[in-house]
Amino acid sequence: MGLLIPLMICFLLCSSIIGIACVQPAAGLQCNEFPPGSHYGIVTSSCGDADNVARELLADGSNVGVLGGMRQENDTVTGRFTMFRLNEENMSIDGFGVWNGGGIYQLFDGITFNDAISLTSSIDGAVFNATFDSTNVHIHNHPGVVMEIDTERSVNIKFTMAGGINSSIMSAEEIGDPSIEGARIGNDAVSATVMVTGGSLEQAGNRSLIVNLARGGEIVVRASSDNTPTQDMLLDAIISDVLAEYWVLARDDGAIFDIAAYRDVDLESSSLSLKMGEWEIPLPVQAPGNVIGVHTDRMSVTIAGGVENMLSLGEAASEVGSLDEVLQAADGNGQSPVYYVEQTNQRTDIYLFVPATLGGEESTGGGSGAGGGQAIDLGSMFLPAVIGAVVLIAIVSAVLLIRRKK
Repeated sequence: MGLLIPLMICFLLCSSIIGIACVQPAAGLQCNEFPPGSHYGIVTSSCGDADNVARELLADGSNVGVLGGMRQENDTVTGRFTMFRLNEENMSIDGFGVWNGGGIYQLFDGITFNDAISLTSSIDGAVFNATFDSTNVHIHNHPGVVMEIDTERSVNIKFTMAGGINSSIMSAEEIGDPSIEGARIGNDAVSATVMVTGGSLEQAGNRSLIVNLARGGEIVVRASSDNTPTQDMLLDAIISDVLAEYWVLARDDGAIFDIAAYRDVDLESSSLSLKMGEWEIPLPVQAPGNVIGVHTDRMSVTIAGGVENMLSLGEAASEVGSLDEVLQAADGNGQSPVYYVEQTNQRTDIYLFVPATLGGEESTGGGSGAGGGQAIDLGSMFLPAVIGAVVLIAIVSAVLLIRRKK
């Protein structure tokens, strides 16, 4: 019994230490949630407050480039940045309008899914989803309004432009990718592009585009979110040069964002990120060698400590004078990260090129200009060390007890 009391005291002390270690918050992000089936995410210091923070940020920043949730009443779908009607009888999406410079402009009278006989739809926060037979439609509700269409079988889809909206087929030289066909549409007030992969695109008269989409094919419709030369250039560069666009708003209590990705992206394994105050938003692992757009507002940039502090690349990025220079760096396989900033009222658009040399495990992350090597995470080592100590004490105590009995 001589060793029993010391052993019990040791066990209770070690158990208490283990309990404390288990409930300590993890270093870095405590909340980085993506609801199932959506690119929408929120980062906060407390997961329990995520919903409240999301509502506050959306209400505060809905006019400076932050997405918002959609709602559906009967056949009408309405969001802050897009609206349209579902026509089940005609198997079409009618009256498709998009936000530009503070107003809604109609792009299409109708998008008709020929030969479709069934329609199902749902809304997941800021993303509208519909299925016309085996053709899937996803519409993101943010100022850039991305519509993605993919199909599991060959289909025919007709885009009918609204009155005053013109269209022109883009040449192969303009697109820069022989596997893609595209068209520009719009007028003096609003503009957009239609890009087709795995199918054909034809102009039928002045107001119609016909797409014959093969199985596994895809259509991407992207509208400009403002009337600036940079936005027009961005529309042309999306498919060939731009990997993804982030629409993000941040305050001192959290960050809320949407990602419109133009190719499949992986957010799990990249060491590169955007720093928004004390929170970090991961960049896709495919970011090196590509261009990424970040749309935010002046206050968020100020709180983040400036553009340079936002770009957690492991190497300081240099500012250039135009989006064209960023695209040239991408085309020329530049060796240094560069970015261009455009200010429109309270809105801030950042276009970033990440060189291929920053890809892989050698990228350190941790803020612009960060030094090489990674600091040891003592917090992550604490729990294993305590467990090991408990096991060691138990073994030694057992040996002593056996020797005492002998």
